[in-house]
Amino acid sequence: MIMIHIFYLITARSITESAFTFSPISNKWIWLGICVTIVSQLIIVYVLPNTRFNLLKTAPIPLDWWWLIMLFAFGGFIIIEMEKWISKRFTAK
Repeated sequence: MIMIHIFYLITARSITESAFTFSPISNKWIWLGICVTIVSQLIIVYVLPNTRFNLLKTAPIPLDWWWLIMLFAFGGFIIIEMEKWISKRFTAK
């Protein structure tokens, strides 16, 4: 879910304009937030279960599942970008 939200964040910078029309480094705060989110998620999923204080009761995600996670996250990104393109194309005057 976190990866889907990260990809959504990238597309949500504009409701009508494609994410590809923006400079990827135009908003450094977004990238800082993405990095903090990913590092936090990796700590929660991979570090905390290996301690005796596993308060969140998490378990590591197998590494061979990450391609599937990224596929679904990127799929959501593509669907939103297609929706923007279709909306812009059919509402243009």
